[in-house]
Amino acid sequence: MLLSEMVESIYEIIDFNPELERFRTTVINRINSRYQQINNKAPWLFLHKKKNFALKAEVVGALTETITIAVTNRRLVTGVNTTFTSAMEGQTLVLDDDTEYTIGRYVSPTVIYLTKPATAVAAITDWQIQFRRYPLPADCAEALGWTSRNDKLGRLTFVDARTEEDGPLLRTTRGTSFVVIEDEHLTDLETRTAPSGVARSGGALAASTEYDYCWCHRYEGRLSQPSTTKRVTTTAVNMEVRIANLPDMRWSEGAYTNLETGREKVIFRRDVTNDGPWLRIAKVDAAASFFDDAVVLPAAAWGWDDPILKLRWSDSPVQFVRMWYEATKDREISLRYKVKHPNLAGAGSSPLWPEQFHQGLVYRVLADLYRTNGDITMAKTYMTDAEDITRGMNKYLTREDRFLVKSAWDLGQSGRKNRNYGVPSKIS
Repeated sequence: MLLSEMVESIYEIIDFNPELERFRTTVINRINSRYQQINNKAPWLFLHKKKNFALKAEVVGALTETITIAVTNRRLVTGVNTTFTSAMEGQTLVLDDDTEYTIGRYVSPTVIYLTKPATAVAAITDWQIQFRRYPLPADCAEALGWTSRNDKLGRLTFVDARTEEDGPLLRTTRGTSFVVIEDEHLTDLETRTAPSGVARSGGALAASTEYDYCWCHRYEGRLSQPSTTKRVTTTAVNMEVRIANLPDMRWSEGAYTNLETGREKVIFRRDVTNDGPWLRIAKVDAAASFFDDAVVLPAAAWGWDDPILKLRWSDSPVQFVRMWYEATKDREISLRYKVKHPNLAGAGSSPLWPEQFHQGLVYRVLADLYRTNGDITMAKTYMTDAEDITRGMNKYLTREDRFLVKSAWDLGQSGRKNRNYGVPSKIS
């Protein structure tokens, strides 16, 4: 069931459709509130996802691989014959004097930016990039299991930060990683500046259409929370929108001013008139104060594969994990996790649930609306119907690990009682 179908179903049942955007927004907000509430209730099987998780070995300098940090911008690192990658964003650069700096942005195999000024150096060979912790995927609500298949380790041990405090898991110990340690949740700087917007002459956006815009910044490989939205309406003549009031995110030091930091500003747009989803439409550098939106994306049917067209997503807060041992070579492990889903926004968006449970979401919202209006009897009726439907979701709860039986079965073993656990053995 699509979001638009849910809204129409609610209107039909309550026999009320004032055609007011404010009321429709209220209904959608209630749908999303109940949707996220049930998503967070349990690690439902239909919210499970698997993804390869890359572990990286330490990268070290060499006689032919040098880096330079100029005094004119002590956040800019320029390499010679280096192989910097985007996976290094958020990782640690260690210089020849053992000072440590966090990598804020990857630009190219020979250019990265640091999050704070470093000591100026020239063509040094003694440097390392250490992968001390790894961010979980942006859509990961909870890590459920880690496995390593290629080296036959199987399921890896996953411990929380408190348990790790009791063990001597030294970071400097290197080898084949087999323990995953829960680490911090990081929240990025807020986008404190609201964008402004105005329709301008020219452009190729749809005429007489309302668009919502917002922005966030990207640093250390993470997206911040989005800004407040700005709504702009195009006309038959003004089909280009200028989004302005974007803050200058450069920095200055002494006589050196307006230095690049590597921070990116990411622009999102939503077609309100046609009830479309939020899409990422552009990225601009730290110095940019505006962005001119003049083209409807995607421009062709295949354009939906364009990597820039991503749904609006906030990475904040991002959970990290650490590995023990620290990897001595690049390898991949598998992560099974519970997906977190953004709010339903466009008319074509749909819950990540089996279809048969979507009506339960409608009934829960109806119960909310009737309770708000003081009709407790109808509220109880619809909540009972909702619970009857969603109770069927229990069969999609995470199944416990299979019990290993090593002795004969008897009638008393239909449940957990009287079972023996351990290494399975053949019985006569």
